[in-house]
Amino acid sequence: MTLAVLTAGAAVETARRDRLRDQLRRAGATRIVEPDTAADLATVLCAGTAPVLLVAADLVAHDAVFRHLATEPGGQAVALTGAGKRGLRPVIARGMIIGGAADGPAVFLGALRLAGTDRARAAHAVRRAGTDDLDALLERLVADGARVRAYPLRLLTARRCASGAEVAEAEAELAGIDEERARLRLAVKERDDFVATFLVSSWSPVITRACARLGFTPSAVTVLSVLCALAAALGFAQASRPAMIAGAVLLYLGFVLDCVDGQVARYTRRFTPLGGWLDTMADRAKEYAVYAGLAAGAVRLGHDGAWWLAVAAMAAQTVRHATDSWYATLHDTAAPRGRTGGALGRLSDRVIADGRSPVYWLKRVVVFPIGERWALIGVLAACAGGRAALLAVLGWGGAALLYTLALRGLRSRAMRVSVLATADPVPARDDGWLARRLPAVTGPLDWLLPAGLRLLEFSLLIGAGVVHRVPPWLVFALVFAVAMHHYDLTARAGAGYRPRWEPGWSGRSLAVAVLGGVAVPAVAAYTLMVLARRVSTTRTRDARLPGAPRPAGDAEPDLVPGRQAR
Repeated sequence: MTLAVLTAGAAVETARRDRLRDQLRRAGATRIVEPDTAADLATVLCAGTAPVLLVAADLVAHDAVFRHLATEPGGQAVALTGAGKRGLRPVIARGMIIGGAADGPAVFLGALRLAGTDRARAAHAVRRAGTDDLDALLERLVADGARVRAYPLRLLTARRCASGAEVAEAEAELAGIDEERARLRLAVKERDDFVATFLVSSWSPVITRACARLGFTPSAVTVLSVLCALAAALGFAQASRPAMIAGAVLLYLGFVLDCVDGQVARYTRRFTPLGGWLDTMADRAKEYAVYAGLAAGAVRLGHDGAWWLAVAAMAAQTVRHATDSWYATLHDTAAPRGRTGGALGRLSDRVIADGRSPVYWLKRVVVFPIGERWALIGVLAACAGGRAALLAVLGWGGAALLYTLALRGLRSRAMRVSVLATADPVPARDDGWLARRLPAVTGPLDWLLPAGLRLLEFSLLIGAGVVHRVPPWLVFALVFAVAMHHYDLTARAGAGYRPRWEPGWSGRSLAVAVLGGVAVPAVAAYTLMVLARRVSTTRTRDARLPGAPRPAGDAEPDLVPGRQAR
C-alpha cells in the first residue's frame, strides 16, 4: 500500500488527525491525502490503480489494526468490522459483506482497504452517493456488486469516537491491551482443528516469535517442515521400532512447523503469492512422501501390497481435496445470493458458529483434517507399523469422503447454484487435447465434476498399471506426479492460467492404457517436466494468493484456499 485517504467526516481536532497520519505511515502508507469533498475523493480514487486504504478521521485504533488491514492478502476489498455503537451494520455471509441490516451483530468501523481494481467502481459509488461518508460508500459498493470481505476485529481495539469522552475511553482501552502480545495471538488462526488447536497452537507462538526474531521467512519455515517430513518418511522406510518412533516425532515436528509458517506470515505480515503456492504444494508433497515411506517400510517387513495401499490413499486424498476446493467455491458463489443450503445448511452454520461445543469438535475431527491424519499416522506407525497406518488412513479417509459428499450433496441441491457455469472449463476439468470438446456440464452438483474426473483418471492409471504388471512403486510415482499437477492447476485458478498444449487427463490415461509399463515412467517424467516448466516460465508470482481464513462448512480448513493466508 502506498496511498491512504483520511476522509473529512465529522470535525476532528488536529492532534487526532496528526496521530492518524503517523499510524498510517507506520502501516506502510507513503502518501496520505485528505480530500475535502466527495468530488475530491472520487478524483483521488480515479487517479491510480494501486490498493488504497480509506480511513474515517474519527477512528481511534491500535497501530496493528491499520497495518493488518493494509497488508491483508487476497487482492480484494476488505472492510474492518467489529463491536460498536454506531455505523453501518453489514450482513456478513462466509466472510463476505452482502448487504446492510438494522440489527446486525457487527458494525463497520470506518476503515476500508480497496484493491486497485475496485478504485474506479468506488469513485463511481462516491459520485452516486454524493458524500464521502465511508458507511455510504461501503453500502453502495456492495449494492453495485463489489466483493468486499469483512475483516473482523479481535484482541485489538478500534472505535469511532464522536466526543472527547469517547476518545478518552477508547485510548484507555488501547492502553490496557498489550499490542505485541495481541499481534502474536492474532498470528494463530481463530478456529482450527482439534489437533492443531490443542497440540500445536497452544505453544507454537513461542516458535513463531523466535523464527521472526531470527529473520526466518515463512517460506524458510515451510522448507524446514518439508525436511522434517522427509526425514520422517526415511525413518518409516527403515521399519525398525526406534526408526518408526523417531519418524513419528519428526512428523509431529513437521506439522508444528507447517502451522508455524502461516503464523510467521501473519505475524510479520509477509505475504507473497509464491509463498502461498509453495505452502500448498509442499503440504501435499511431504504428506505423500510419508505415504511412500510407510509403504517402503511395510514392504521391507513382507507386506507386498503396501505400495497399492499408498497409491489408493494418495488418490483418495487428492480426490477429496478437489471436492473441498470446489465446494468452497460453491459456498462463495451461493453466499452473496443468501443461499446457505436449506435447513441442513442452517444447522451446520449454527454448529460452526458455536465454536467450542462437543458437536463442533466432532464435526472438525470426523472430516479427517491434516492434523488428525498426521497424528493417526504417527501413533499407528510407531505402535503397529506402516501397513496399519496406511490402512487406517485409507479407511478413515474413505469414510470422511463419503460423509462430506453426502452432506454437501444435500446442501448443494438446496443452494441451486452452478459453479462451472462461470468457471473456465479447461483448467477446471484438465481436459487436454482429446476431451476438450466434451460438452459443458452445469447444475447444482457440477462442483463434483472436477473431482469425478480426478477419480476417473486415477482409476484408469491404476487399472492400467495392474493390467500391465507395472511395479506398484512406479504407479505411485505416476499418481504422485499427476496429483501435484492438479494441485498446481488449483493454486493457479484465480490467476487466469489456461493450459494449452498439455495432454490432460484423457491424454495421460490413453497413453498408459495403450503403452502400458513403457508409458508409466515416461508419463510421470513428462508430467513433472510440464509442471517444472510451468513453474519456471509462467508467472508463478501471479498464482492465486489465498484470502483470509474463513468458515468452510464441512470443508477441511487445510483444503480450502486461505488455510495459511500466505
